[in-house]
Amino acid sequence: MEPRDNAAGAGLSPPCLELTEGAFPGLEPEVVLTDQLFEYDQDLFGVDKMSDSQISPDARKVAEQVAEKYF
Repeated sequence: MEPRDNAAGAGLSPPCLELTEGAFPGLEPEVVLTDQLFEYDQDLFGVDKMSDSQISPDARKVAEQVAEKYF
């Protein structure tokens, strides 16, 4: 199943889009590229290759930035 990329779906797969639209009518989701909100070793394949002790402080920073901007 291919994701739909439109204003209402923001790249969600069709089942996720239907669930989201049903639960939150009128919501316009926005994709947040959280790995761009903190600095990490770009030689890693992704942040999932970081240990919990490395990622926990950064996760708090990202959460604070997202909460400040969107809530």
